[in-house]
Amino acid sequence: MAAKDTTAIGNVYAEDGEFLPPGAPRVSGRAAVRSAWAAILKAPSLSLTFESSKVVVSSAGDLAVATGPYQLGMDGPKGQRIADVGKFVEAWTRVNGEWKVLGNIFNSDKSPT
Repeated sequence: MAAKDTTAIGNVYAEDGEFLPPGAPRVSGRAAVRSAWAAILKAPSLSLTFESSKVVVSSAGDLAVATGPYQLGMDGPKGQRIADVGKFVEAWTRVNGEWKVLGNIFNSDKSPT
């Protein structure tokens, strides 16, 4: 994320992976996910951090779910700083021995205004 490398970001997702951003349509498929992240990464002075605080792996070892907090900041259209904190859920699967994101969703801890 910090390098804004959309190819690397896209490659974390499975070919049929999904990105489920709040207030926006579902994004399906690696190429579409890559494009969605490219649009997000264009935000002025973007900062995004997230870290898994809990990971559960299936007994078969082929599926995992990760949850945790995120922090997001960017400059708004009038130069004001927009800050958000929230949580995310990611579902992961093993593809040819590598972990890939099947889907992820996130939402704010702030109440809607």
